Amino acid sequence: MPAAPLGVAAAGALAVPGVLARLGSDRAGLTAAEAARRLRAHGANAVRSHRARAFPVRGRQLRSPVLVLLVVTACASFFVGERGDAVITGVILLAAAGLGFVNGYRAEKAAEALHSGVRHRCVVLRSGHPRSADVTELVPGAVAGLQLGEVVPAGVRLLATAGWSARSRGRPANRCPRRNPRRPCPPGRRRRS
Repeated sequence: MPAAPLGVAAAGALAVPGVLARLGSDRAGLTAAEAARRLRAHGANAVRSHRARAFPVRGRQLRSPVLVLLVVTACASFFVGERGDAVITGVILLAAAGLGFVNGYRAEKAAEALHSGVRHRCVVLRSGHPRSADVTELVPGAVAGLQLGEVVPAGVRLLATAGWSARSRGRPANRCPRRNPRRPCPPGRRRRS
C-alpha cells in the first residue's frame, strides 16, 4: 500500500495504528525494496546542504560596519580636499575588504567540509530486522529506534517509549501533557513542555 501524505500535526492527532496505516507501514517497518522506492519518490531526509558561495560571502563583507565607516571616511576626506588621506583610506578599505573576503570564503569552505563529513546514523527496522542507516535515508513510514544521546530525526512519531523525557527551553507552555507522548494530541494543540 503506498504512503498517503500525512502532516506532522495530523500524525500527532492520530493513534499509533492509524499513523502506521496511513503511511502504509507496520511495527516491523518497511521492506528494503519499499524503503528504496520511497527514498526515490520523496528524496533524502535532509533540509539542505551547506555550500560555500562567493557572492553571499562578499555581500556579508560589504555590509560590515567597519567597511561602511571606511567608505564614509574616504568620501569625507576626498570632499574636504585631503586627497592623500582619501587614497590611503581607500587602499585600507580595499585591503580590508579583500582580506575579509578571503578569510570568510576559507571559513565557509572549512564549514562545508565539516558539514559534509558529519553523518548521523540510527537503527531502522526493515521487515522486522534492525539495521543501521543514515538519517537521510529515513522515509515516510520508516520505523526507527532511538537510544540515549542520539539525534532525533525531524518529523518522527513516537510509537513506544521507556523512561522518556524531553526538554524544550524557550517555548511557550503547551496544553497537552508530555508524560505519554504516544497519546494523540488533538489537532490545533501542542504538547506541554
